[in-house]
Order: sequence, then structure tokens, then C-alpha cells
Amino acid sequence: MNIILPLVVVHNPQKLQQQLKETRKAIQKLAYDELESLLGKTAIFNEGVEEAQPWIDIISDEMTARTDLVESIKEFAMASVEAKDNAKLLLVDHLKYQDECMRRMDRLDKANNTLLALPRPLPHHAPYQLANYLNASANKRCQACWLSSGGDSHEECISKMRIWFLTRDALVEYGMNLQ
Repeated sequence: MNIILPLVVVHNPQKLQQQLKETRKAIQKLAYDELESLLGKTAIFNEGVEEAQPWIDIISDEMTARTDLVESIKEFAMASVEAKDNAKLLLVDHLKYQDECMRRMDRLDKANNTLLALPRPLPHHAPYQLANYLNASANKRCQACWLSSGGDSHEECISKMRIWFLTRDALVEYGMNLQ
């Protein structure tokens, strides 16, 4: 995909903002390697040209946002895998492993909160596994059913819990494959 950045300085602030908005929208459709190439070319060809900086910043910001998204998914996956053994450790020796299990759960909680705090709508390049997980997390149904772990739960809540676990497992698998 070819992106053509303006070659002339725009002195009208409204026109400049409109062009920056259009550029921001257009670069969201590019693959990461295309962004890298565009950033390199834009920076090299416009070295020392102050007016080119907004376009360089837009490309750089998009790359940073994508990298941050991938890192957030990877951290969630690693924290989920690490926390999976907590129940086994606590059964072996509750006192010995309590602090370690708390540390693991804190890490998982932070990673989960990072994903839940992502701006909506998600960017088009976000993996469908993330979108599915966030949708399931937003639609978990009543808290009482979650606390009872499915014992005396509503049928609808049981279904929502299954969907949540499936989407979480799919996101963890996706994240582990990014490692």
C-alpha cells in the first residue's frame, strides 16, 4: 500500500490537522513492516525539515501503539500460564507458597487490567482473540454465579462463564505463540 505524505508545508492549521487526521487513518491499514519502511523513508528524506515532524510522529506513534498491544497480550499470556499452577502449589504447602501465589495473581491482575483498559473500538490490527476475550469479559453476567464457580449458577451465567474461559484460553494461546 502506498501512502503519499504532503510534500508542501501547510500553513493553514485546520488544513494541516485534516491532513494529519487522514494520514493517521491511512497508516492504520499498513502492516508493521510497511510502517517501518515508511518511517525510515520519511525520516531520511526529511532530515532537518521541522515541518515533517508531525508525520514522523504519527507513524512512530502507530508503531509504538502496536508494539504496546503485542507486549500487553504477551504479558497477559505469560502471567496466565504462571498463575495456572497456583492451586497446586497452595495444596502442596499453603504457607510456603502463599506469597508466591499472591505475586502471580497480582501480575495477572495487572496484565488483565491493562487489556481491559484498552481504548475501544480496538484498532483493526488487534487480533480477534483479544476482541473476543474483551467482549466476553464485559458480558460475564452476575457476580454471585462467578463466586460459586458454577455450583448453583443460572444457565445463562454458566454459558457466559464457558465462553469467557474459552476466549481467555484462546488469547493465552495466541499470546504464547507471540513469544
